[in-house]
Amino acid sequence: MISLEYAKALYDLGLETKQTKVFEQELATMLELLKNEETKAFFASYNIANNVKKGLVQKFSFSTLFTNFLCLLIDKDRFFLLEEIEVEFKRLDEEKHHIIHFTIYSPQLLEKERLSKLEKILATKYPHKQIKLLNLQDQDLIGGLKIYKDDEILDLSIIGQLDDLKTILERR
Repeated sequence: MISLEYAKALYDLGLETKQTKVFEQELATMLELLKNEETKAFFASYNIANNVKKGLVQKFSFSTLFTNFLCLLIDKDRFFLLEEIEVEFKRLDEEKHHIIHFTIYSPQLLEKERLSKLEKILATKYPHKQIKLLNLQDQDLIGGLKIYKDDEILDLSIIGQLDDLKTILERR
């Protein structure tokens, strides 16, 4: 994945220069600027010379290293990857700081006490990691939970358990 390679290069540079937080903020700021349709169209346009695009980037109040990074993206025609680069950059930072995110789907939002218990259970499975939970409501669930971590799913829902039971019974 090309965006991962760019994110890794920027992250490694941030570690080396102790600017990872600065780069993270500058990525967020640049992406905020790109929410403006005119700005987005400006950087996406093939009718505008790269020198003009780089000239605009250099007028922003970003760090020199981040400005150079943006100019490199412009030169390599990879500026459109900026959003993916930010996602990968954050993932690298969380990995470095031993943070794991879980998304918990439940029929109703869970109480803080129940979330805290879940966090403790997950912490025993992932020692030396900081656990972050996001609880979302899924009204399609009758009961139970679905827990997502990256591309792993732990289905503890009633529907999931019934599907498992059905599969077992069909095998007999």
